[in-house]
Parts: sequence; C-alpha cells; structure tokens
Amino acid sequence: NLQDKSGDASLETLLEALFKECKKEKVEYKVVALVTTATIINHINKDLFKELYDIVSPHMKGSNPSEDAQPQESEDKEDKENDLKLQEAIITSLGLAWPANVNTQKMFAIEMLDRMETIVGATTRKNQECVAIALGRIMQKWKEPSDINTSQASGQLCEDVFSRAARILSTLLLVPKFGDLRTKTLKVLGTVIKLLVDSKRASLVYIFRDEISKSLDGVIKDLGSDPAIKTTARDLKAA
Repeated sequence: NLQDKSGDASLETLLEALFKECKKEKVEYKVVALVTTATIINHINKDLFKELYDIVSPHMKGSNPSEDAQPQESEDKEDKENDLKLQEAIITSLGLAWPANVNTQKMFAIEMLDRMETIVGATTRKNQECVAIALGRIMQKWKEPSDINTSQASGQLCEDVFSRAARILSTLLLVPKFGDLRTKTLKVLGTVIKLLVDSKRASLVYIFRDEISKSLDGVIKDLGSDPAIKTTARDLKAA
C-alpha cells in the first residue's frame, strides 16, 4: 500500500513537471511535453483534460498555408512551420487526453468540436489526419448523458455533438487524393454510426445523415477513389 502511494506521488510529481514544460514558450519543448503528458494521461485513464485544455486553448487556431504564397522572410516561414507543429501536437494531445468522464465531456465537447471544425478546413493534410484520429478518440469515449430522456439540454447537446462531428467528417471526406485520410475518416464514421444505432434515436440519425450523405456520395463518385474505400463508403451509407 505504501508502495502504491509512493508510486502515485511519483506520478503526480512527473505530471506536475510535464505540465510546466507544456507551458514553455519554446515550441520544440512544448510539442514533446504535450504529447508525452497526454500519452501518460491516456495510459493512466485519469481525467486531466481541463488542465491540459487550459494550457493549449489559446493556441488553437486555423492555419491556411498556401503553396503559392511565399513568405517575405525566412523567419515568417519558420513561424508558420512552428505553428503547424504546435497545432499537430495540440490536436494529438487533446485526443489522447479526452476523458470518459461524462461531466467533463458535457463541459468541453461542443467547444472542442467547434475548434476542430475551424482547424480542419484550413490546415495541412497531415494535421487533417490528426483531426480525424482525435475525433475518433472523442467519439469512442462519448457517453450519452443519463438524463437525455428528461433533459432538453442533454438532448440538444447530443444533437450538437453529432451534427458537428458530421460536419468535420464531411470536410475530411472531401479532401481529394489522400487515401490514408479517407480510410481513417471512414473508420471514425463507422464508430459514429455504431453510436447512432445504439442510441436508437431517429432524430440524431436524421441530423447526422443530412450532414454526411453528400460527402459519402462524393467519395463513391470520385474516379480517383480506391475501390476498397468506395465499398466502405457505400456500406456506411447503407447502414
């Protein structure tokens, strides 16, 4: 028992030190610290999402690097690259740290998805892939509020979560010529559809289907799509 307490104390000390590193200005330190901290949080299954989110939320923004636009100075280019590295670490870490705690999910789900929706349409393909993975982790842990049958607010929360998830997935599915991203996105879509089936709530199904159906049609009709991806899209559309 004393060993357990000693181990807990050591872990708390380690996390405290890592959270300090997460707050450092130097991007190289911050990136490593964020992913390391979130990986540990994920492994110990402890709800420290708020602590991590409070650190990174000021840095969550869309980035729209144009291949045609050349920066005026090399410093500008380096700043953009650092912004994208930090954005990747933030998305990855928040996905890893997303908790199973229903109260925390209620508190942060909409804000988190809104931030992801802003980012996903204006970032690199690499970071779009990070968004897909993070969304998958969020939806895998999503828990329907226990008072959904009696609380209008809880019902609205579920509708808002699934409509936002659908919009993010739609954006990702319409990214051309990136098979890996589509494969990952369709996997997340399968997770969301299972949640909808388990919820047995027609209103959620209709909201989600309205948002996602055109994107699935786009994947199916895309001549450049891998045949296996097209088959998955057809199966999901028919689900």
